[in-house]
Amino acid sequence: MQNSLIDALDKLTFSSDVQTRWDAAVGVANSFGIKSVLVANAHGNSKDLVWLNTNMPDAWMDEYLHENYLQIDSILQGLVSAKKIFRWYPGCLHRDDAASKKHWDMDHGLRQAGFGTLIGSRYCDTDQYGSYVTLGFEPNTERSFSSNELDLKLFAAVLATNIEAPLPTRANQTLTGSTL
Repeated sequence: MQNSLIDALDKLTFSSDVQTRWDAAVGVANSFGIKSVLVANAHGNSKDLVWLNTNMPDAWMDEYLHENYLQIDSILQGLVSAKKIFRWYPGCLHRDDAASKKHWDMDHGLRQAGFGTLIGSRYCDTDQYGSYVTLGFEPNTERSFSSNELDLKLFAAVLATNIEAPLPTRANQTLTGSTL
């Protein structure tokens, strides 16, 4: 995977526009067996989400935005509260353990959208802004995260440093001014 990371860095570094970089990132992620990528930028102090790029399924993103799951998103809340890495296994939350029906709906909605594991990472140079990267995997992906965790961390860091601007998407129009 390390040679693939070097190739990924080359593709992302030498692409001149945001869309080309994003397409390269998604292509490399898919070659690593990663179902989806989410890269976001947020203001560290106010927690305002500045932008979000993702290739998560459109139906899921529509539900996420319509139901305003941003306000209760466990990965984002975990990362905002200073964790550098946050793992989530959607579909495992029991109704009795959920903080609310909305929490349960989001957890099981992610599972229905085809996610078995999500790994979120936070990269902040200052308290002003931070980059957030979430890698999503299929439910039945037989992957030993401990054996290639360094590679996943490196890939997420490559994304955080090379995907530095929003794509002109409906999600970014909707998220303008949203708070984590």
